[in-house]
Amino acid sequence: MTPWLPLAAAAVMGAALAVFALRRLVLLGAALLPVRRHPSIGTAPTAVVLVAARDEGAGIDPTLDALSRLDYPPERLSFILVDDGSEDDTVARMRRWAAVQPGANVLHLPGRMGKSAALAAALAAGPDSALVVVCDADLVPRPDWLRRLAEAFSDEDVGAAAPFLEPVNATFSAVARYAAVESWVHQLVTSAGKEALGLNPATNGASAYRRGALVELGGFPAIPSGEDVWITAALTRAGWRTRWVPDAVVGNAVANRWRDYIRQHLRWSRNLLSAGGARPPAHGPPSGGRAVTVARRFELRVMSLGYVDRLAFAAAIALAATGQMPLWAPLGYAGVIAAQFLVALARAGVGRAIPRYLLVTVSFYVLDVAASAASVAFHLLGRPRRWGSARRIPAPDDGGISR
Repeated sequence: MTPWLPLAAAAVMGAALAVFALRRLVLLGAALLPVRRHPSIGTAPTAVVLVAARDEGAGIDPTLDALSRLDYPPERLSFILVDDGSEDDTVARMRRWAAVQPGANVLHLPGRMGKSAALAAALAAGPDSALVVVCDADLVPRPDWLRRLAEAFSDEDVGAAAPFLEPVNATFSAVARYAAVESWVHQLVTSAGKEALGLNPATNGASAYRRGALVELGGFPAIPSGEDVWITAALTRAGWRTRWVPDAVVGNAVANRWRDYIRQHLRWSRNLLSAGGARPPAHGPPSGGRAVTVARRFELRVMSLGYVDRLAFAAAIALAATGQMPLWAPLGYAGVIAAQFLVALARAGVGRAIPRYLLVTVSFYVLDVAASAASVAFHLLGRPRRWGSARRIPAPDDGGISR
């Protein structure tokens, strides 16, 4: 091997780790700042809630029941449920619910179009409203979820607002514990830090969008999955702000089986990698002359790298093990990750269970890295992305959030 190649690799990995570590530290520090409260709104904006589902008959009822209990003016709220070619009783359950729910309609697609296309069809069939709200068919929002999200739009520069997806089955299995840790770190550290710094947190499967901003992007994109990440990137490039609203809480059953976690991880990573190409239509500058800050552009580029930081960390460990890099480099990065881990779990209220979550995280991180490497390979090879939901086994009903 050429003598300078290991040194060059060590230099590149060292620089990458330094950038990733600095970003993590900045977001961690920002996440500890006091939460900014949104001003209360006077008249609630009109909103249409879109629910796209495929073969969700076994679990869609809790979602629909939660939507029927929303604390939002009913005369300003409507629902469009779209069935994307399900082969089970999903559409029948939708129709039973819509028959007794004011302002609800069901759209049945005879063929499978994909989630984003299904949402686009629902949007076209729905009424004209100020807000367009997406709720995945496996989520359970709290009654004040939509009202809390709507408050974020008191700022005219806000194009989207995302809630806190609260893991409800974190103690169900070792896989669920690890998935919950990822969720808490992503939201309670990364999203919270971005929110504090105005760096446009990513939207998710229970987010609200300003209709004008969504129309400016051309509506929901024609992609197989990851429309939320794509819209976040496109809104950022168009000069809009996105917000993360921790008080808008939505119950989310995280993946609790390995094959479901791996499929989900691969899909999410592919979605992030593909977000680099998300751009608003090139028919002119964004309305209002909104500027995109350098910090938001940088954070968007880092977000579109997906989970590449895990690969850089693994490479640094390998280089340190062969003496090509100082051991303190990967150890220092591991310390930054550990700090985020501790803060996230403390903010999630599971401080007493930290040792158990730490053991799971250390044990399963290798598989996480392997899945990240596979997603990069699939992306480079142009493998197709598909919309699909993991079969999640819910936690026993304990009357609240299970940790």
